[in-house]
Amino acid sequence: MGGWFERFPNVTFSLSRSGGIRQIKMPSGLTVGPVWCGMERVLWADTVFHVLAHVGAHREIPAGLFEPRYVGFAAGVLGPASERALGEDATWIGQLFPTHEVLAAAQLLAWLYADAETAEEQAARSWSELSASEVAWPEAYARLSELGDRIDFLRGACLLELDGVRQLVSPAPPDPTLFRQLTQVAPDLARLGIRHSLPLWNRGRLCRGDIWLGFPRDAPGWPSAAEVGWQAAHEATVNEVARRSELSERGVEHVALVLLHQRAVASGLESQHATWFRTVGKAPAPGRSWLNAEQRRVLDTIVQSPGRDVE
Repeated sequence: MGGWFERFPNVTFSLSRSGGIRQIKMPSGLTVGPVWCGMERVLWADTVFHVLAHVGAHREIPAGLFEPRYVGFAAGVLGPASERALGEDATWIGQLFPTHEVLAAAQLLAWLYADAETAEEQAARSWSELSASEVAWPEAYARLSELGDRIDFLRGACLLELDGVRQLVSPAPPDPTLFRQLTQVAPDLARLGIRHSLPLWNRGRLCRGDIWLGFPRDAPGWPSAAEVGWQAAHEATVNEVARRSELSERGVEHVALVLLHQRAVASGLESQHATWFRTVGKAPAPGRSWLNAEQRRVLDTIVQSPGRDVE
């Protein structure tokens, strides 16, 4: 990676905590961001998301990643999951992680390792034999340890699928201009990095200064570039509300949905927003009636005082 940066000695690169490029500052002083951070594939994260995308029991859980279109895509390359251990493992995972809270915590496994090779080197050791110093994100290790033996089951299911996920080829990432155009409705897009993971499909995740998204593709069943762009805008708005308030995780989500809708209307982008909103299974359009008194107070403060944290 260092050699790549050395090609541009007069350019300043701002990195996210996971090592991706967040912003580029040109010699003229112009700062460009966000930019695509996914300079290389994060195979371990892909594999965790791949396994969770097969868990049908999670279809109604907000943190769920079940995606039948991705399952069909993967089956076209690897064969049906029912013919591998994953078929049965997915059923067990649905039972072991039955709620939004435990599933959201379990997904930290995607960022535990910086590379799949480290995960494979530790495969023969149980979770209890590992330590925080041996992983890329010690804080995630501590939180995952609270889940007990069931996290070892999920890790084992992912290790079994690693070789298969290596065979799955992702489309090209979208032009970063897609995300820069949406900073008018989601200002935090300018401070976050963008990464892509195929199993996420039309969903997004926010972790350590990066937004993780699926890949758009101009083909039936695949998310469009606009869908992926608006999902990024949503994740950026979640980040904005979270850093400017002390709401609970679900409270942040609700305020972010209403805030993004209000900004889309004000920017003349309501129809684009509505198209994205329908694809994520949400209806009707989010409004203030979704929020309780505290959430409305946070919303109003953010709208009235851009850039100032909510007290």
